Amino acid sequence: MGRKKSSKLSVGLDVGSSSAKVVALIREGGGKRLRLWRYGVKVLPERASESPGDGLSKTIKELLSELKLDQKDVNFSLPGTSAVVRHIQMPRMTLQEAKEALKYEAGQYIPFKAEEAQMDCHMLDNASDEKSETMKLMLVAARKSEAKKRVGILERAELTPVVLDVDSIAILNAFETTGILSDQEGPIGLINIGARQTNLNVIQDGQAAFTRDIEVGGGGITVAIARGLGVSLADADGLKVAGDAIIQPHLEIVLKSIVHQLRSSFDYYHGSSGQDIKKVYISGGTSLLQGIREFLTESLRIETAPWDPFQGIVTSDFEDDAALSALSPLLPVAVGLAARRTDSS
Repeated sequence: MGRKKSSKLSVGLDVGSSSAKVVALIREGGGKRLRLWRYGVKVLPERASESPGDGLSKTIKELLSELKLDQKDVNFSLPGTSAVVRHIQMPRMTLQEAKEALKYEAGQYIPFKAEEAQMDCHMLDNASDEKSETMKLMLVAARKSEAKKRVGILERAELTPVVLDVDSIAILNAFETTGILSDQEGPIGLINIGARQTNLNVIQDGQAAFTRDIEVGGGGITVAIARGLGVSLADADGLKVAGDAIIQPHLEIVLKSIVHQLRSSFDYYHGSSGQDIKKVYISGGTSLLQGIREFLTESLRIETAPWDPFQGIVTSDFEDDAALSALSPLLPVAVGLAARRTDSS
């Protein structure tokens, strides 16, 4: 499958707590159209994400080799456990002035010292109203040590990071490519339930309005099943995937914890904006569990729907690939990273 030299290949690499995911996209038509080139998922060695070393880098190299991807430049991300996203309000100033001010004021917004942080901020569109005395910013901060650790993983895999992003921002970017936003009225929620954590984003008027990472995910369900039934984690995971009725009480214990934190987040958003979330879209491996959409709809009292991160991407080369639709809920972070524009694209 050859491509014209003018086309731009971009690779997104998402390393979670249980698997590595890769999506390679080609930007065509003057950059206006994205085409899927390669994708893949590979299970990580046990506890690899907790003690990242040569084993994790080796797994990444193997995955890229299996996909016949020799691209060395990749877009990578940090999970919510290593980075924070905050929506803050500041007196009106230029973006550069805000970045300088945050070097001294970031301590009130982030859970670690500003000198330990690698930070960036983005002025939201509604901050362009020059008549207002204040402006809204999205602040993204990561511990320098965590960023360095992630870059080290790539370097050992003989890769070069072009973009180092945050999971929740990558998910927003992937959702934007679908075109779903053009049909939405009122604020909507994105809930990505991964193995270790749940990412929540609220989008209003096409802009990120609220972001939170909840430190509970599908792995917590596996642990609850294992403890409740007295089985191994591997057997518990098998029961979870199979949707066996015996796991329902243990599954609901963890889901209720996630729902409680989602509900409190939605209440907080309503209190600060005066608006209710109209609809939520779910993704992540845990979103594949039997009955979870119905459970979330009933518990949150909000319509819940799945979404396909490849909806706005040309996938004609994969028309007969059943695995793509099966795995797509796991790939929004990798898609968002691969779809990320750089200055040279």
